[in-house]
Amino acid sequence: MSINRSGSASETEHILAILYRLTKAIHSANTVDDAFTAVLQILCHARSGEFGEAWLPDASATALHRFCYYARQETAASSSNFQRKGGQMSFSRGHGLPGRIWASLQPQWMPALSGLASAEFPRLDEARQGGFVAALGIPVIDDGEVTAVLLLFSLRQMVEEPDLNQLFTAVSAQLGTLLRQKQVEEALQNQTRLLSQATDAIISSDVDFNIISWNAGAVTLYGWQPEEAIGQNGAALLQTDFGELNRADVVAELKSTGLWQGEIRQRRKDGSWVDILASASYLRNETGQVIGYVSVNHDISDKKQAERQLTRRNREQAALLKLSEQLGSQLDLAKLVDTIVHTIVDSLPAVDAVALLLQDQAMNRLKIEAHAGPLVEVVAQLAAASDPPIQQKVFQQGQPLLIQNTDADQAIKKFREPEFAQIRSFMGVPLLLDHTQIGAILASGHSSTDLFTADDLRLLQALAAQASMAIERARL
Repeated sequence: MSINRSGSASETEHILAILYRLTKAIHSANTVDDAFTAVLQILCHARSGEFGEAWLPDASATALHRFCYYARQETAASSSNFQRKGGQMSFSRGHGLPGRIWASLQPQWMPALSGLASAEFPRLDEARQGGFVAALGIPVIDDGEVTAVLLLFSLRQMVEEPDLNQLFTAVSAQLGTLLRQKQVEEALQNQTRLLSQATDAIISSDVDFNIISWNAGAVTLYGWQPEEAIGQNGAALLQTDFGELNRADVVAELKSTGLWQGEIRQRRKDGSWVDILASASYLRNETGQVIGYVSVNHDISDKKQAERQLTRRNREQAALLKLSEQLGSQLDLAKLVDTIVHTIVDSLPAVDAVALLLQDQAMNRLKIEAHAGPLVEVVAQLAAASDPPIQQKVFQQGQPLLIQNTDADQAIKKFREPEFAQIRSFMGVPLLLDHTQIGAILASGHSSTDLFTADDLRLLQALAAQASMAIERARL
């Protein structure tokens, strides 16, 4: 399989430099607005654009609305009518330039706006007033869905540059990750606000922590009725997990000070775990004698989940920035691919082994160029096998593959060698350059099933998009 390398090494290096600036800007942005504005500014200055816009779907995903824009200082005045009208418009899927990109999931080059009808481009008159003659539209895609559309407008003709498609893919992945990260942050803030409004479980117990009262909030939170809970030992019923804390130390603090507050996990009646913020204190009788304890328990499961997601998103952004920094100065192919696989291992804690394979043109097969961790040869055998779900999807169709439980996957179960049994979870993503397959990255987890998530697969795809451009530059 041959690859048409139309771009020069200097052009590829220039594109990687743009990607590094974009990655750094996205990573350092405090808000989604800041990130999109910075991206629009960098793209406009890099590709002769004078005006840029970011369009986002509304909550119901039925229409795109303009989220923010960037205008170069020298064109701000002449483009004011164009900018003003854009802020008043919305586009459904398939309608207008933003809507068409939303529907197609593909970048669109518009070298001559003058050839469009007003129905296709409703701001045609305002574009002419501003002097815009060409445009470029870029979808931001996350998990197969368009989460934003970027538009760049130019005073000069814009010639389609196929080499930029890989840059758009990498930018799209990073912006998609950022959008999800900021959405998680907002959800976390909402959960914190709602926490103060929630109906709490209030449980009182005697000095031996046997339950003596169980309110309606406790019924809702844990599932047991009062007659089921009262009289039972609270620690035994709820199987309280204090995490890194020792239960004896917590009890000692409560008995000595009369107060304890902390985050714990407890079991519900249905067997599921719930994250709790517990606030315990003395329970006294009318004479002031301590007769037990009372605990007010908040359900913080959603908040803890949001925190875990935020931690994951921050790790993803850090991984993309780290790889971008390292790839920008590395031209030796052997060192480059070694850097890529070790960055993946560092970025995805559940990964035990990684193999990076590149297409060997002379042998017409995939060859391991770099690896990290045990069982790499086994992973490579899986890749090279003629089994359709693995080979066809990743290598022939250029699609990512996630196998969360290899024990239940017939494609892997057919391999009888004992080494294959050690692979419990599996991911594979193609290395693509201008929609052409140049190789693949494979990752496996060995400790248990369900180690990898869709988020892990997305991060691996984003890292692969950066890696493909750097590998191509090193080969030129």
